[in-house]
Parts: sequence; structure tokens; C-alpha cells
Amino acid sequence: MNIYRLNGVKFKELGVYVKKSDNLESLPTFKEPRRAEWGDMHGAMYDLGKRYAEPKSISLECFAYAKTEAEFYDNMGRLLNNVLSHGWHRLEVTTPSLRVLAFDLFLQGIDHGKTTEQADGQRVKEFKLDFVEAEPIKTTLKVEVEQGTRVELSIEQDELVQVTWGDGLIYQNPTDVRAFEHSYDKEGTYYINITTEQEVTIKYI
Repeated sequence: MNIYRLNGVKFKELGVYVKKSDNLESLPTFKEPRRAEWGDMHGAMYDLGKRYAEPKSISLECFAYAKTEAEFYDNMGRLLNNVLSHGWHRLEVTTPSLRVLAFDLFLQGIDHGKTTEQADGQRVKEFKLDFVEAEPIKTTLKVEVEQGTRVELSIEQDELVQVTWGDGLIYQNPTDVRAFEHSYDKEGTYYINITTEQEVTIKYI
């Protein structure tokens, strides 16, 4: 069974379980390539030199479970505070083989389902979270650091790069900078997402 974390909080800690997920490991769809055509030529010509991906939709069908009414509303309040916070959300999914999938997403919507109260007072609520991964083509690096460790990334890239360091901080590079540095305040294991297909070199400072 997969383990889900949103912004560092395990779903299970909130009594939330994922019944079904869509598009976690599927490839994104690609934008229509540039094309040219002429009236006196059959068909069309397409520029297939490089394909560019569309944003990727990811959805989680969930249910929340609690033994008491107070626990239920406390858990749902914590969950909503988490998913409704502004900005990017970090979703990390640990698979049964201990592989970690890291996504940087924004919330597109919440589909509220039914709430069932059982005879013994236990409550179950069904709902679906819809997210969008704006830049699905990325390189993910795992780092294990001590408090205060600085990490430097070197990237051969001539396009806009976004680096999410896995601790809630994001860096966007609109210029031609090729090196990025970051210091971690807490010891731990982090997953860095870099929106590039180019080779990335990592160095601990």
C-alpha cells in the first residue's frame, strides 16, 4: 500500500486513506507540435525536434475515518487547512518498494462526497482531491543532509528552471544562472525536483 504525505503530513495521521489515485505514474500528454502546410502540398509538415508536455492532472479519491465526532472534525479541519493553503503543495508517495514519487502541485478543486455516521458513532467521509502538476517533466534527486548542510546544483540549461528543494522552498530561475545553492535547516531526507531534462550535478558544501 502506498504511503501519502502532503506538505510533510501523512494522510494516515489525519485518518485519511486513498482508495484510488489517477495519473501518478502515467506520462503527460504532449502539446500539438508546430506545423506548416501549403495549399499545393499533401498533408502537413510537423516540427518534431522536441516535444513539450501539457500540465498533468492528478487526482486522489479518499475517505476520512474517525471513531468520534470530535476527532472527525478535528482531522478534517487539519486536512482542509493543509490543502487550502496558498501556493504549491508537495505530494510525496512512498510505494511498497520504498520508491518515493515527489510532485509539486496546486489544488484545482475538492469534490465533497457523502458523510456516513455509523451506529457506534464512527464517521466516514468520501471526497476527491484534484491537483495539477504544472511542469511534469522533471529530474528528482534524493539528498540526505544534516542540519545546516548546503547543497549546490549545477545545470546545463537554457530555459526557465524551477527548483523545489523538498523543504517547502522554491526557486525559479528566469535568467541564465546555472548554479543553485540551498541550506537545509533540519536534518533529514529530501527530494529535490528540477524542471529540466538536462544533466544535473550535485555537490555538498
